[in-house]
Amino acid sequence: MRTTLLAAALAALGLSGCNSLSGKTPQEMMQISMARSLKQDYSYNFSGESRIYLSKQEDGVAPEVAGWGRERTGQADGQTDGEAAGAEGAEADQDALMSATGRDLMQALTSGGAGRGLGNKMADALQKYPGLANYLANGRINFDGAVDLRQELMEIVPELVLNGRNEQIAVKMPILLDGKNMSITADLPDSVQMALNFKVGEPMRKRLGHEPIRITMKDENKKGIPVRNAVKAAVYASYKAYGELPPQSFKLREMDDFGRQIGGRYRLELVMDDETNKAYYEAAVREFSAKLDELAQSSPEAGATPEGYEKVRNMAKGLMRLVNGSVSFTRLYGGPAFVSFYLDGKGRMLGMRQYMQFNGSSGQALNIDSNLKLYHFGKPVFTFKPQNVKTIGLDELMMSMQQKNQAKYDARHGRSSSGRADAVAEIALPFQPHVVEEKVLAE
Repeated sequence: MRTTLLAAALAALGLSGCNSLSGKTPQEMMQISMARSLKQDYSYNFSGESRIYLSKQEDGVAPEVAGWGRERTGQADGQTDGEAAGAEGAEADQDALMSATGRDLMQALTSGGAGRGLGNKMADALQKYPGLANYLANGRINFDGAVDLRQELMEIVPELVLNGRNEQIAVKMPILLDGKNMSITADLPDSVQMALNFKVGEPMRKRLGHEPIRITMKDENKKGIPVRNAVKAAVYASYKAYGELPPQSFKLREMDDFGRQIGGRYRLELVMDDETNKAYYEAAVREFSAKLDELAQSSPEAGATPEGYEKVRNMAKGLMRLVNGSVSFTRLYGGPAFVSFYLDGKGRMLGMRQYMQFNGSSGQALNIDSNLKLYHFGKPVFTFKPQNVKTIGLDELMMSMQQKNQAKYDARHGRSSSGRADAVAEIALPFQPHVVEEKVLAE
């Protein structure tokens, strides 16, 4: 018995050693992590937040962008950001910002200052408008949810939070994406329901108070397109493409505060500049096409046609050409995005963080910082369960809005029997799944 236990223990140790990231290159670590995400860690809960704020450039989320900017624009090492911006036309921006209101502000953000992106100009604009800067800094976009790739379910609960002076706001909207029946269900906040109340008739007003909205793609709308297989291939490719990036794309960095909070052992950093973005999308399209071909053979989608599969492939290639042929992200916004991946000792991804820093011309920086924590692997908890309640179909909502508009039109032209704008309340909706009518036929 002891021999059996000892053998099992040694086998377990050997297995864990094989799965360890020790001695692996950063690229190999990423490949192992992406493979785990698709094969083992495909179900989990997540939570995170995004925030925007101003800071001194040296205190920003990515101080190294100062060197990146000088390398890109030819700025001298001894030249400050303000001097470089002035040389590139920042004075024109500053004059516009001094008197900017509404449309003038947008013009200031999109004109002048060659070599300066929208992010750099926004940093200058927020410096001139501290009230707006404070409002943004006091806000957060939180998001919680759950993912189960095998069940083709994803729940996301975005929440807008504002905790300012004499003002607190928190608005949530639970959303469930169901890949098996190709539906999106959303539980609208009261503010949206209130606005819709003025657009629909009486029966729908009552239902909006307690029934979520559901959008379902019907089979007749697919027109031979393998929608489900395309979604599966897209999810697969989005993970796989990271592992296909060149080895020099990844750097092993010192653990930061967020990584320590979630128990990370390794932190891999990826700088999403133009070159990396291009390589990622090319790899994604490659992996997408290969996976789509595999699914077409192994699990062909009912109703899909060869022409539909070809159309999807062409759409993916067109999207890649559009992205790679469009305006440079780093040139448009003024800097790259930094992405950190936090892994445990065996490659499980415990979280992600994406952050950007755009330097202004007066020593300030605009910071955009988002993080995501993953947990409950294998046992995700879904809190929004619209399968257990009645829902409002989008076609029902649109029909009620049309009837409301028709009733108003009839009232203006004297065609309404009651003469009231809300006469639509007397019109029976064609979609009332919770109402049962009984008719007795004469014998």
